[in-house]
Amino acid sequence: MEGFKKIVYAEALSGLKDSVNEGGLEAVGKKVLDAAKITPVYTNEGNSETFEEDRKRLNTEAGIVVANHPGYYDTFLILNALKRKDVKIIASESNFKYFAPSIGEEYLIKATNDPTQALAFLRSIKDHIDNGGLVVIFPTGGVDRVDNDPTDFMFENGFSVIIKRCLKPGDMVYSFYINPEDIAALVDETIPRTPGTISAVALHPSININKFKDDAEVRVDERYSTADEWQQIVDDSEKEEKNAALSKHFTDSFKPPK
Repeated sequence: MEGFKKIVYAEALSGLKDSVNEGGLEAVGKKVLDAAKITPVYTNEGNSETFEEDRKRLNTEAGIVVANHPGYYDTFLILNALKRKDVKIIASESNFKYFAPSIGEEYLIKATNDPTQALAFLRSIKDHIDNGGLVVIFPTGGVDRVDNDPTDFMFENGFSVIIKRCLKPGDMVYSFYINPEDIAALVDETIPRTPGTISAVALHPSININKFKDDAEVRVDERYSTADEWQQIVDDSEKEEKNAALSKHFTDSFKPPK
């Protein structure tokens, strides 16, 4: 399944440069979701005034997008909401090597575990944001996880450093929460959607066994905030507790008010 997933990403993103010119990153996300017969349900859309204002900020302000990473198609659910071209996605070293030839290094920032490369990594993020761009981050790491407990995850080491060193207090932190139960339902299907998505995207839309499936809805919640809110959490936390505090802040942001 991991091999299939990477083929989906590579083949779907192989036309990213053309798609950006023709319809932006939103068109790339829509193409893959259509092939998978996945319908994103952006739950904040019901509050039209707030939703429209937040989306305007998402697509104009400098900063970062952060999201949980419960499983497949996460990236495309986010790309589907982006109407801007100045976006870079942080990719693990293995994924960077795999996707850079297809989509171009200019759309990716390579994560690193090498301490000697850490400053260069942080600088590439900061420079892009300082120039008005947007950086997409999955703080739980690059490995897909399907977990029905939305609180059972932890942001990786390094995210607190990005919050403190790469963002000015007024920079945007836009959070997406992808419903893990909806992703788990997709993964648990007897006939997965991945092969049909590969065929439709890489070959021809008519070669898609997903056309026999019902549309699957995936709920996506979102929240606009600014970096000073997150930086205060880092400042108020002990070193060994910073990631846990940031993770809790993320999940608490999406809990219904009492």
